[in-house]
Amino acid sequence: MKKPELLAPVGQIESFYAALNAGADAVYLGTDQFNARQRSRQFQPSELAALIEEAHAKGVKVYVTLNTLVKNVELPELINSLHILNLLRPDAVIVQDIGVLYLARQFFPELELHASTQMGVHNSVGVCYMKEHGVSRFIMARELTMPELKQITERCPNAELEVFVHGALCYSLSGYCLFSSYLGGMSANRGQCKQPCRRKYSADNGQSKYLFNLRDLQLTRFLPELSKIGISTLKIEGRMKSPAYVYNTVRAYRMALDDPERIDEACELLKADLARAKCSYFPGGSIDRAISQTPFTGRWVGVVEYAGQHGYAIIPDIPLAKGDIIRVQPKSGRHSDKITLTEEQIDGNRVLIDEKETIFKKGDRVYYLGGCEETKFQTWLPVVKKEFQTLPHKKTGSILDSIKPVSDQKELLPQLWLRIDSPEWLRKIYLPDASKIIMKFTLNQWREFDVTRPFIKKHLSSFIVQLPRFIQEKQLEEWRELLLELHNNGIADFMVSHISQKLLLLGKARCHTCESVYLHNWAALKWIKREGFDNYILPLEADIETYTQLATPNAVVPLYYLPELFYSRMPVNVESFQEEHKQFQKHTRAGFSIIVPEHPVALFQFRKKMTGINKFLMDLSWHKPSKHLYKRLIRQYNNQVAVQPATLFNLRRSMT
Repeated sequence: MKKPELLAPVGQIESFYAALNAGADAVYLGTDQFNARQRSRQFQPSELAALIEEAHAKGVKVYVTLNTLVKNVELPELINSLHILNLLRPDAVIVQDIGVLYLARQFFPELELHASTQMGVHNSVGVCYMKEHGVSRFIMARELTMPELKQITERCPNAELEVFVHGALCYSLSGYCLFSSYLGGMSANRGQCKQPCRRKYSADNGQSKYLFNLRDLQLTRFLPELSKIGISTLKIEGRMKSPAYVYNTVRAYRMALDDPERIDEACELLKADLARAKCSYFPGGSIDRAISQTPFTGRWVGVVEYAGQHGYAIIPDIPLAKGDIIRVQPKSGRHSDKITLTEEQIDGNRVLIDEKETIFKKGDRVYYLGGCEETKFQTWLPVVKKEFQTLPHKKTGSILDSIKPVSDQKELLPQLWLRIDSPEWLRKIYLPDASKIIMKFTLNQWREFDVTRPFIKKHLSSFIVQLPRFIQEKQLEEWRELLLELHNNGIADFMVSHISQKLLLLGKARCHTCESVYLHNWAALKWIKREGFDNYILPLEADIETYTQLATPNAVVPLYYLPELFYSRMPVNVESFQEEHKQFQKHTRAGFSIIVPEHPVALFQFRKKMTGINKFLMDLSWHKPSKHLYKRLIRQYNNQVAVQPATLFNLRRSMT
């Protein structure tokens, strides 16, 4: 049995040496652009060159993250980043955006690519599709159970599967999170998440509590089983964590991997990692205790004893010294402050923080995050005298020209596309109003749906069958058989929620992509076109500039919908909740918890400003089927008038 690779996070130079000293087989880190931890240290090309040399000299591999969504205006920078990485030759580049995947495979084919967990690979179909397209490793969705992982390794015996074994988790499925973007334009898919899952909310019973705050993952006791089923790489999360955290965590997992008899000892070591309480989640079958009412990381110090006009005072329960780092956390759970203590702030057994306008109050909690007592690691890299010339503008321009969509000068008639999530809607809507009707039904709904009814057969050419975002390994064959049956009964159009789902369809089927196949740039559109997809729904969190830049006759712009802010395999024990006068609803569907806002995103009044777009989506999902609601929305769509109350999401503000 081959021992899995142990992969460590690197957010700074000290963390790199900490990982090496602790026994990591490989490290992963971000460059100055396009990585999902924008707040961690970003390595410049010369530093990365030195780091790769240092790592390779010790037999350690280096993987570079390029794992965010890329805006179209950023394509020149992205192309140059790929060019620089092609010169540096890390052991692999971790990607999420299929536009990055397209550019790397087409113009920098020598780069080895790993599919980021945000790419949402969660079954053997996903692995097979990505492998066919030049991806060598698959960082699997964190929501998979041990039996599911075992099935995938059995069906894909030659594929490298990587799983997270330790660290913080996103509440939403593999990064399918729009909550941060919805609240303020800070996209989780672009490394800017404001962590709404770590906030307190007022639940439907009036209590204020943490509804989505997950404990950290810890799979130390499951390492023998993960090794046995053939997992290639075990990954530790934590590019935002301290060097001491990296050293301690890697050392513990190295110990447990090398000698399973010492797993108990490794677990004791991990108790000092200054992180959140732990849980084994889906691999360990412990999701019933996943939500914590203590979201803070660090060791307990005490509370704010006094807060006034000129600052606040802390009487710590543990000794603190110059250089120690503490976090002061308000009772609200938001706007915490991280402080590196100076000699002047330590006054005997008290800590005094001078601030003219403090937000903190008596009773706010204080945590120790590390500092002077930690092991120190090397803080500098050897100088590597290499120059990295940017890609010539002419070459960049040539690549951009090759992927730019060809504009169609014809003026096309507007088309309305409807999406429904229940067969009941078919009794409420007037089918001739829509050019296409997307049916987003569950397996159970399809099992009860009779596609041979005369009314249905009369409108078969209008229907598009949408596949779900997550298809369990054990349900793949049932979905394959269902899609074949629907196709044989005359349905020709299908919409995938993951690009790999194309492999479940017959070759003659017309295939479209929904908005969860993120398309933010020309390169992503090029991939879609090359793969034979027809129409595509543009991303919900995009702004009007993006919609205009990606306008083609095949683009569909969402004009009305309730955005799925969280899409999670984790249960939520409330039906509704609110924050700052915003109300949200929970829906449960096919084992998933979906969080949507009370009020829709509605953009009917901007229809004429969508230059080059002629297909528009009205999504009725998460609404109770209603003929009255439908008639009202059709009238507002036709008259291009605003829906009230509603929001505009990111249409007018730029997504960060």
